[in-house]
Amino acid sequence: MEDQTKRISLVVHRQAPIYPTRTAARLAGLSGRTLRAWEWQELITPARTSGGYRLFSEEGVERIREIKAMRDQGMGLKGIQRLLLSPLVLLSDDPDEEPIEIDPGLTMRVRRAAARAQMRVEAWVERAMTHYLDGDEVRI
Repeated sequence: MEDQTKRISLVVHRQAPIYPTRTAARLAGLSGRTLRAWEWQELITPARTSGGYRLFSEEGVERIREIKAMRDQGMGLKGIQRLLLSPLVLLSDDPDEEPIEIDPGLTMRVRRAAARAQMRVEAWVERAMTHYLDGDEVRI
């Protein structure tokens, strides 16, 4: 008899609050206590169920990972808070042009993309150094 197993694909919007605190903490490599402290310090803002339980979206977990990466690099929580809340300003090479302030939502997306790119570059460099130290040929 043939296997009649059906596969179900579930697509969840990145902003849908689906992870409870414990799961979000595990995904980010932190404790639930740390997430609650960061919420109290207004670094993160999870959704709440009608019963008061915190729920995090994929974007929320990504933000937690970004904050953790900044902490791992030695940044203080106050500095991280200022960075996350400050708008990005684009400056032109032309001194007569006015600076352009970017929408805060776009600012967060740009910062997230930059953090992801930095993590990818660091991982690539680490792999290249490992191969180099092992005497393998490294191609760039």
